[in-house]
Amino acid sequence: MFGIDFSDKELVSVRDRLELEIASLRTSRQEQEAKMDILDNALTNAQGNVVRLEEEVSIHHSLTLINAN
Repeated sequence: MFGIDFSDKELVSVRDRLELEIASLRTSRQEQEAKMDILDNALTNAQGNVVRLEEEVSIHHSLTLINAN
């Protein structure tokens, strides 16, 4: 149809190269997913810290107002 004549050896070679590339891409994806999990956890922790600090500032501010009166 296309005028291309591949031997079985060539097809096996191409298949093997593609399988290696797929394995490499899967590994890269898994590494990226692990990094995203780490970053997501760091963001969650940072957001929790912000909430805690805002609560502390609010309490401190309230106490300052009470002591000023």
